[in-house]
Amino acid sequence: MQYSDFELSLGLLEKALESASAAVLITDGHAHIQYANKQFYNLTGYCEQEVIGKNPNFLRSGKTTAKTYHDMWSKLLSGQDWYGELINRKKNGTLFVEKAHISPFEYQGQHFYIAVKRDVTSEKNLTEKLSDLAYFDALTRLPNRTSFFDHLQDFLVEHQDTTEPYSLLLIDLNEFKSINDSKGHDYGDLFLQNVARRFQDVVADDGVVARLGGDEFVVLLPNCDASLAEHMAQNLLDAIAYIEIGNKSERGSAAVGITTNKSKRIPTSLLLKQADLAMYRAKQCQTMWVSYNEEMGTQWGRKKALAQRLAEAIELHKLEVSFMPVIDLHKNEVVAYKSRLEWVDQVLGNVDRFEFNSYCRRISVNT
Repeated sequence: MQYSDFELSLGLLEKALESASAAVLITDGHAHIQYANKQFYNLTGYCEQEVIGKNPNFLRSGKTTAKTYHDMWSKLLSGQDWYGELINRKKNGTLFVEKAHISPFEYQGQHFYIAVKRDVTSEKNLTEKLSDLAYFDALTRLPNRTSFFDHLQDFLVEHQDTTEPYSLLLIDLNEFKSINDSKGHDYGDLFLQNVARRFQDVVADDGVVARLGGDEFVVLLPNCDASLAEHMAQNLLDAIAYIEIGNKSERGSAAVGITTNKSKRIPTSLLLKQADLAMYRAKQCQTMWVSYNEEMGTQWGRKKALAQRLAEAIELHKLEVSFMPVIDLHKNEVVAYKSRLEWVDQVLGNVDRFEFNSYCRRISVNT
């Protein structure tokens, strides 16, 4: 039997479409389905009698945005291809995500559309899982450091022209290491999960709670002045004062550093530093919470400058050793000499040795 070139081309095209791994759909200009390949039926679970002549919108799940459909038809009606994602529903009710490439074309003076679709549900699930790992703490399910600072930056940018106060609370749990060491890491994990859950219950919709890592948490409270922030800090501490884990109980406590500002043009790193300085002061004073003030910032600035200038002074041999005689008053004679390290800086002036002594120890300078 002889076949014409047209019949061969038609048969080859039909075989190719039926063998394709992607779902292929052809509709007329009124979006009535004229053809669907085998992969389309395999993907959706429908049979030919349930599909031919229908509008593809019977697959809609209600999860795809109206804007997506609007953009799709705007392009197609202007003669352009559209490429995007649709969330549809199979015959058995299962949702699936497909990447669709739809092109308009003409044949014998009539308008048609051809859609080539690929199921990407598994890929989307993996992407969402990876995104979840990237932005949420695996143990507590709270936002992690990356997620929190993205949120904080977005908040500052979005409200940069407003003057309503906002507060940042940095929370460091007390004695968590001893709980971990004495009762095991699994018990410690349960303790942290309980703490996280209670912090979330206290803050609720008034702010964002995140875990920065280890036993450190942070809270952002929009529209929150200093008084309200201190009240919130006390509520957070009260919430973890007594925690039951199985048949055991733990007394939880923490040091909370609070910083409250009106300006939204402060770098996120500086906001965290302010809260960190206040938290450190709370630990020093063995109190539950402390609010940041400018005096803490001034002290920190001096310490930072002192450490930097001291490192330069050591490198340039600008430190001097003086010797003081030790006199035996009974014998009226010098019996020893006591050495003392002195430092006169061009910027800081005569620096008290007790002020820079601790820095010297950190960099192994014998005083």
